[in-house]
Amino acid sequence: QRYILLVRDGQELVGDSIAFSRGDSLYVWVLGIATSHRKKGLATRLMELNEELARSSRLKSVTLKVLNVSSKMQQLLMKRGYSVESIDSSKTDSRYDAIHFRLNF
Repeated sequence: QRYILLVRDGQELVGDSIAFSRGDSLYVWVLGIATSHRKKGLATRLMELNEELARSSRLKSVTLKVLNVSSKMQQLLMKRGYSVESIDSSKTDSRYDAIHFRLNF
């Protein structure tokens, strides 16, 4: 099952999320908000919707991977109760370490 969520400001696309079920989890593959529309709660709302989709599909968790450079997203996830499951270290630059997060229901 795949889920595509779009955020619009009038006719302008300002954010999106692409997720799919993987085993008993919903994996959020992409989530982004246009720079001009950040700090308005839109990323939080997309995460809420992904979590609702996972619950309504009777999945047991939501997982996603965030690069170390994305500190705001990491903060949002920690505030929502996500935990770090593992870290894939970049061979070239620690800013691009991939941090795997999970929220269990």
